[in-house]
Amino acid sequence: MFFYYICLSLIFFFILWVISSLTDELYIKLVSLCFSVFIFIISVFNFLLLDFLKFEVVTSTFEISTKLSLFFTIGVDMISAVFILLTAFIFVIVVLIAWNSIKFKIKMFFCLLFLLEYFILNVFGSFELIFFYFWFESSLIPMFLIILIWGNLTRKTVAAFYLIMYTLIFSTPFFIAIVFIHYKFGSSNVIFLTYSAVLSVSYQKVMFIVFFMAFAVKLPVFPIHIWLPEAHVESPTTGSVILASLLLKLGYYGCLRFCLQCFPEAILFYKPVIAIIGIAGCIYGALLSLSQNDMKKVIAYSSVSHMSVCLLGLFSGNFFGILGSFLMAIGHSFVSSSLFFLVGSLYDRYHTRSLDYFSGLGNYIPIFSFFFFIAVISNFGFPISLNFVSEFFIFVGVGFWNFSVLLFLLFYSVLSVAYNLLLFIKIFHGTLKNYIVKFVVVDLQKRELYILFPLMFCNVFLCFFISNFIKFVTPVILLMSFNA
Repeated sequence: MFFYYICLSLIFFFILWVISSLTDELYIKLVSLCFSVFIFIISVFNFLLLDFLKFEVVTSTFEISTKLSLFFTIGVDMISAVFILLTAFIFVIVVLIAWNSIKFKIKMFFCLLFLLEYFILNVFGSFELIFFYFWFESSLIPMFLIILIWGNLTRKTVAAFYLIMYTLIFSTPFFIAIVFIHYKFGSSNVIFLTYSAVLSVSYQKVMFIVFFMAFAVKLPVFPIHIWLPEAHVESPTTGSVILASLLLKLGYYGCLRFCLQCFPEAILFYKPVIAIIGIAGCIYGALLSLSQNDMKKVIAYSSVSHMSVCLLGLFSGNFFGILGSFLMAIGHSFVSSSLFFLVGSLYDRYHTRSLDYFSGLGNYIPIFSFFFFIAVISNFGFPISLNFVSEFFIFVGVGFWNFSVLLFLLFYSVLSVAYNLLLFIKIFHGTLKNYIVKFVVVDLQKRELYILFPLMFCNVFLCFFISNFIKFVTPVILLMSFNA
């Protein structure tokens, strides 16, 4: 495993060296695409080599300092393998999105892109809290620069600093807690903390708050979500896709890997608070989505809702809720990526994201409207999408936990249908407005189909063949539900 990690690290640094040495923009793009596909193929093999019939964690440990009891442990299990595969897949899509949308400093952009992919893959492979924290925070730097350099001109600086400040404020106590744990137990290994370390209930309560806040700001959940709409609106399309599909999942993965497994007593104590936060987040996000005029803000606030629903399923503490939240995290990556790309394509065509300027496009760009419709109905969990399966499991899990919370979720599902269909109707139904008439109306092009089809295919394919996917992750989900 450690040899595999060293090889993967060398590959990434080789990519950065190759891209930085090239001068032709087309060659930079081609090399980036080839390497992203290569990393995806490696991730597929990594996924297929795991034995899904049993709970299997493949780890490798390298000693850094005996005096400080500091070890570098990397590993992979069923959950991290899925997220690693998802990360590699999304970055292939992101390279294709950036092909025409990034107009300047192309070499720097692709170097930052692969650096970000390297950091995210390390987050999902880290089994030491200290190194997890390092990679977790390092992922902010490339994202900060992507928003600051290639973002929109109006508030991109504010959005970039929102991203940094919100995360750092809540991550500083997280780092102090990690140092305390390492000092107390002589290890920050996740497997050791889950199965061997004994934390008193009072310690668990304090540690849970610190850990949860560090991850909740990345999800993000109400009321520490303010940075997300700002970041989405000011990001380029590539930045929005990475934010929604991967960076939000870092917070979810942290809750799943650490909060759920390491602090079971604290979870029982804080469940009412988590229920209130989750309910407030999903309904508040849906209501704000209904009232927005900027298409990106509609999708950004819908992400707040979806992540709040994920949170409720995750901390329901039973198999169905945890499984549903995990499936929703995956499904949301496909659907939100599709929606942000489609909105970005509309912006490239008509230079506005304001819904006031759109109407009646369905008759002129039918293929575009078809894909947008599939993405929209997937976003509210229509039965052809992975979100439908995930919401069903979450509703079952939450129902076993607390029926009152389930009633609020059913109300949220009605609001979700409303804002998604309203978004589609405003853009594609009615008569064409004067603002749109002056532009050449162009339907989806080949490159855009190459981007959308894999995202939609994965979303629909996993819905219809969900049983095989569930078999793969069931052992580790069962173990997590027993711990919770």
